Amino acid sequence: MGPNKRLKALQQEKSDLVVRMEALLNSADDEHRDLTADEEKDYQELEAQLPRSTSGSPADIRSSSPRSFIASSQAAGCTELTKSAAGAYTGPVPSQAAIRSCRGRPMPRLAELYVATRTRNVEDAGTSDPPSLLLSRAGQDLFEVPLEGDTSGLGTGRAAVFRIDVADQALDSEGLELRLLAGGDDAWAPEHVIVWGIAGRLPREVVVPLAAQLELASPGTAESAGTWLSTDSSEGVSVLLLRPVGQGSPTTRAYRMIAVFVTDPYPRFLPGGPGPGGPLEETGTDGPVTLQAGGPGRLVLSYQIPSTPQGDLWHGRANFYLADLAAPFSRVEIEGGFFTLTIGSSDWWVPSYVAVFGLDTTFGQPNVLMPFVHAPTISLERMSADPSEGWHTNALPQALLMPPSPVFPPVTGGVTGGVLDPTARRTGDGGSGRPGRKVPVLRIDRELG
Repeated sequence: MGPNKRLKALQQEKSDLVVRMEALLNSADDEHRDLTADEEKDYQELEAQLPRSTSGSPADIRSSSPRSFIASSQAAGCTELTKSAAGAYTGPVPSQAAIRSCRGRPMPRLAELYVATRTRNVEDAGTSDPPSLLLSRAGQDLFEVPLEGDTSGLGTGRAAVFRIDVADQALDSEGLELRLLAGGDDAWAPEHVIVWGIAGRLPREVVVPLAAQLELASPGTAESAGTWLSTDSSEGVSVLLLRPVGQGSPTTRAYRMIAVFVTDPYPRFLPGGPGPGGPLEETGTDGPVTLQAGGPGRLVLSYQIPSTPQGDLWHGRANFYLADLAAPFSRVEIEGGFFTLTIGSSDWWVPSYVAVFGLDTTFGQPNVLMPFVHAPTISLERMSADPSEGWHTNALPQALLMPPSPVFPPVTGGVTGGVLDPTARRTGDGGSGRPGRKVPVLRIDRELG
């Protein structure tokens, strides 16, 4: 059997298994109940039968093509999530009744958290003391979790993505306060930090934006300025308060975008999808790779991944890009279209994860972090312009969202965003931070009239 036939057979086998798994969930949904013990056992047995990738690594759930995965995901939406079992596919399964309550409550239980960072490219900006993420609500600390995994991604000029399982924390996003706490006296100078949550289970994961702190330094910022995180007060602040964000509405326009990429192999991410085998050390690429988006008859985005100090799309690397949009657009304006990735060479690339977010401000801090794309390994093909090595183009699944809810924080200032004041103040008043620590002060530019 030739390579193409083997790939098609592998994809079809996975598609059939996913259909059977979906049938179990839909049967329980039709009767407005949880999966029975026997049905849950059948579901897990089907999941265990998912074929392995051609490299012999466990493969995750995958549809017969990216477009069929997109179609099923777009058809699902929150109404499908509320009818399916909750919890991450890697963790315990909460009650379906709990996740159905998203019809009556704005937020479902979170199964995972994602934290994406980019470190400044100045001397000593990197750290060997990874920070931790503290989650609080109404002034009460809930739990603290260290950012573990790609700690080398906190090096100078590098990017990192941390994936955190919170399925056993009974956590929803309502009123959450997020802070990064210094992990030691080796100061760290972040440039950008964003956090989002995932609710539900594959293939119906819903993206819940949580927080963003962008442009903590700019190209014009002095090396010693900006925000530095350290337990040594002579080197920086010990806590960084992350600004809460909402998801926006379907008609909210993005004026900038954030694109996050993870290349196989990467800590806490599943191996790349099925495709022709190849040396593990060659999963990265020098590209070029282009991210595009559009609706019927309209191209709104064409962004070629640049060459930066991050090690762009290299083996085992994460990448974080922030770019202005020449043509602002909303989710409504790209309905009926896709986000796509296209590779322009035969330099093989194995992506493990892709996320794209829109920002509603032209600079500074956003009010919303619009999820455009959430593409776990299930929706990604190995890529190459050489068809014997991979696919030339990947069509990416649009992120599933919760029903519209109030945008946080309640700021009424247009698209000029918020500006971080270069000073800091002591916390301990108004619940804005932990006692005795310093956090950046956020000042909002409001448009008058």
